[in-house]
Amino acid sequence: MPSFSTFLNMPTKLDLHYDDKRITDVQLEIMCVHENDPYDLEHIPHTGTPYNVNNSRGGRGLHNAPENAAYQRSISAPKRTVDARGEAHHVYDLSFDCIGNTSVGVRYKLDGVEKYTESEFSVMPEIDATIDAHAAFNYSNRVTSGNYTGQYLEYTMHGAASSNTASADDWGWDQGNFMAQKNLLRPNQAEITSLESLHINLYWGRLVNNSTYAVSNAFNATGSRTFTHQMAATSFFAMYQILKTYPELTYREGYGATWYLNIACNIYNRHVATSTGTGFYGEQFIEPLIAALRTEGMATEANTLQARFTGASSGKGYTMSNAAYPYGSEFPFDNTGEEGAYFSAKALRTYAPGNASFERAFRNMLLAEWKTRACRGLQPTWFHYA
Repeated sequence: MPSFSTFLNMPTKLDLHYDDKRITDVQLEIMCVHENDPYDLEHIPHTGTPYNVNNSRGGRGLHNAPENAAYQRSISAPKRTVDARGEAHHVYDLSFDCIGNTSVGVRYKLDGVEKYTESEFSVMPEIDATIDAHAAFNYSNRVTSGNYTGQYLEYTMHGAASSNTASADDWGWDQGNFMAQKNLLRPNQAEITSLESLHINLYWGRLVNNSTYAVSNAFNATGSRTFTHQMAATSFFAMYQILKTYPELTYREGYGATWYLNIACNIYNRHVATSTGTGFYGEQFIEPLIAALRTEGMATEANTLQARFTGASSGKGYTMSNAAYPYGSEFPFDNTGEEGAYFSAKALRTYAPGNASFERAFRNMLLAEWKTRACRGLQPTWFHYA
């Protein structure tokens, strides 16, 4: 089972959903990676690529690290609740004392027969410290000269950096999105200056056509993909938000907030498909983007974007409201596009409350929400692995 992601300082719950008449004698045990390592030679007896995993640890990753002394592992008594269908849920409060892969072993009896299963948790340091550390790593591993100036290099689990030309798609464009969203919440002048270099020198200077606003999928300026266009639009919009939120910081002359806003709008309006039943990364930002365009007096652009994202008979909101579940792309087997499916249907209800698809939009919003909750821990969540 893929790991649930959690943090040392985040409340964590485990819901065991079972029939009390058949399941008895339930006992839980927390085992950190030093006590139950899923990557050791016993579990993965092979060596060499692609089997080897660099599982060395140091600092806070060590067992009983002093930096983690404030945290104690614990398992609360279960709180039993009954849902609308009469099924019982047993909810445990968990706390952890070690970072890394952590197993919660569950021993129980099914019709009197002893059974055992495990739930896996990926326990990280405090969330703010984790975000800051990842941002600092990206900043330290950026390109500062040449055609790829501004690029944040991504690294494999083996510790190897990708080549400039290999960057593309989700694993290439998500670095800039992360850094932009992080600095919108926790601004750092040096990181924001590096983000300007990324968007002005690499994105606008190499990857975004300055006339058509078409976006290259790969960082060697080749290929095209709708998901990449949406990621680029989201990244430019986040830069607009940073400049508007922190006007006291220092920015490059000639590239104001509306410069970023205009690019974000044109990328989406010209290149992101709205007639397909597929949600795209980051479409939760389209409604705020529409509002920002109106704030800046760009009514024509706002109206065009609103019509494309909602659309009484052909826009994204209408399309998603009438799309057959489980929609498109990788929706059936991972978390790709759930935000686009949900928020485009929501936009139809916001901007066109009298539309005939109003109730269908709500139904598809519910399905997207239920599917997301049902699949947590059962499917890969690419935003975690990225």
